[in-house]
Amino acid sequence: MRLEDTAGGGVRIRMNGCDLSMTRAPAEPDTNPHFLIVHGSACDWDLPGAGAQHFSVEHIPDPHTHTDSTGDVEAYANVSEREVFLRFAAVVSDTPLDFDCEATR
Repeated sequence: MRLEDTAGGGVRIRMNGCDLSMTRAPAEPDTNPHFLIVHGSACDWDLPGAGAQHFSVEHIPDPHTHTDSTGDVEAYANVSEREVFLRFAAVVSDTPLDFDCEATR
């Protein structure tokens, strides 16, 4: 996992075929910095049963327009002095995909 600071206080993470750009989310008390993955981020993975796939990764907030809404499409990272936790959800070949990764730096 490679973590770089970007202009405007964001971060960029490159790892395992992913190139993820993030903007800083509003701060909450007693939490580590939280970043949301933005449009233009993507991964290229060879998935079992699906083969080589290129897919977009982006945090999409729930518009709360329907009571049966499934909630946010999560795509974020929490970054502390010693750890990086990354989570995103995506749909690849009509199949939901959830990815979690925790790295110590």
